[in-house]
Amino acid sequence: MGGKSLLLALGATFIIAFLCGTREGHKPPAPGTGRVKTPSPGAGPETRGVNETPERGSGAGKIPSPGAGPEAPGVNLGTPAPGVRLGGTAVEGMSPGELRALLGRWHREVRLEPRSAHLDRWGSLVPEIYGAELDVEATFRAALSASPGEDVLPVFRLLPPPVSRHDFPPAPIRHGHPFRQAASLAINVAWGEENLEPLLDLLSRRKVRATFCLSGRWVDRVPELAREIAGAGHEVASHGYEDDSPALLGPGEATDDLRRSQISILKATGRLPSVFSPHRGELSPQLLSAARALGMESVLWTVDSRYWMKPDPAEIISRLVREARPGSILLFHPTGEALSSLEAVISGLERKGLRLIPVGELISPYPRPGPERSEAPPPRRPER
Repeated sequence: MGGKSLLLALGATFIIAFLCGTREGHKPPAPGTGRVKTPSPGAGPETRGVNETPERGSGAGKIPSPGAGPEAPGVNLGTPAPGVRLGGTAVEGMSPGELRALLGRWHREVRLEPRSAHLDRWGSLVPEIYGAELDVEATFRAALSASPGEDVLPVFRLLPPPVSRHDFPPAPIRHGHPFRQAASLAINVAWGEENLEPLLDLLSRRKVRATFCLSGRWVDRVPELAREIAGAGHEVASHGYEDDSPALLGPGEATDDLRRSQISILKATGRLPSVFSPHRGELSPQLLSAARALGMESVLWTVDSRYWMKPDPAEIISRLVREARPGSILLFHPTGEALSSLEAVISGLERKGLRLIPVGELISPYPRPGPERSEAPPPRRPER
């Protein structure tokens, strides 16, 4: 493999790993110091892709004024401090010209293209993903201001995709973008609280965050369990309020039902759901429109555990692990069958190289979800 091809391969691996928060040996930046800034909701195109510049360190080297080139007269650019590395690459002692040349090469050869939202063959929505490119100036300044021995993370600028999910009429999402080497466990809850305690213990022991889709009526009945789920670090989503046939609701009824479920979950957990999973997978144009108007994505599933068929746990394990792919959403309910098979399913997915993350992160448009999600600690059962 030629030098340029090798750089491309290594660069592509690095940028994908970094933006997905999976780069081994490097802890993701703490909230507020991330190297990729997520645009705030409703931000216009002109504000998207604005990078977040890291704080100044105490290393040698003065920060050049904006637009100053490596040979700008009267500006002491200095060199990176001793032991400074940039994305694992030693840059100690590089002149400003050499550092800019390195960054220019990375900018040209390492780029994550944005991926547009689209409809699959079933008419389901495949979410968009922002692209990213190296922000040369911000990375240059970060390297020069780094403390001795610091390994600086490059700064990336987000690139919006040409087509987003909001360019389509409301449609369900059955799976996340396969760009992510990840999958999600979606657990619909309207009953089965006798199995929730051991289920939460299992997820805590395996350090897995799942998405619990909670019925509003169930939350009103056992709010302490809803609080415990949220307190353990899991995502809480709406499963509607009533458990009748949701597809038969009219426009006003659909909005009332979903809003009522959101209020119940917010009151019990302090969190407003951004994901809606309907009972029995029943959807209608009215429900889809109501969910979007209330700020929720309507989500179905990729692979169903089919608990209602009372399958043998070995069959659940084999089928779910076999059919799971990057972006898959695996549906469970709090049943004995789920409890007896889930740990083996988690192990099988991990052997396939799939991280398990909440649905909200799986379908996020950002290559690396926002700090409030990517920095969340592994789930831990709250003290009783």
